[in-house]
Amino acid sequence: MANWATVDDVDTYTGVTVEEPDLVRAELLVGLFADADPEDTDAAISKKNLRLLRAAVAYQAAWMQHHPDVFLNLDATSISQDGVSVGHSHDNAGILAPLAKRSIDRLSWRRSRSLRTQDQPRRFPKDSVFYDVFDRGWRDL
Repeated sequence: MANWATVDDVDTYTGVTVEEPDLVRAELLVGLFADADPEDTDAAISKKNLRLLRAAVAYQAAWMQHHPDVFLNLDATSISQDGVSVGHSHDNAGILAPLAKRSIDRLSWRRSRSLRTQDQPRRFPKDSVFYDVFDRGWRDL
């Protein structure tokens, strides 16, 4: 049974009707790309991340209705037939729904984080070689 989204969520978010087995398959794919397990994360996950996972599963389930070959795709960098070629926007475009990818990319553990540095300059011990240069400023030799 799916945990992150319901059949009603898929209908509400996308207007597409799916069955419970379709929802479970979509949730497993989203869990794979989100690096999360629906069985383990309910208590430890924020409301915002749960909302994003619910949306990702709903979008993925609806998208899979129109892409039944999602489990049979081949990895390819380019495909050309009869003068028509296809370029995918990301490596897993044939597997993952575009809106599901966008929801997954917004999860808190998938975003980049910047490091915060101290506002004050670093202080060195008085016996350090760097003490005179950095702590007391430059001086003539």
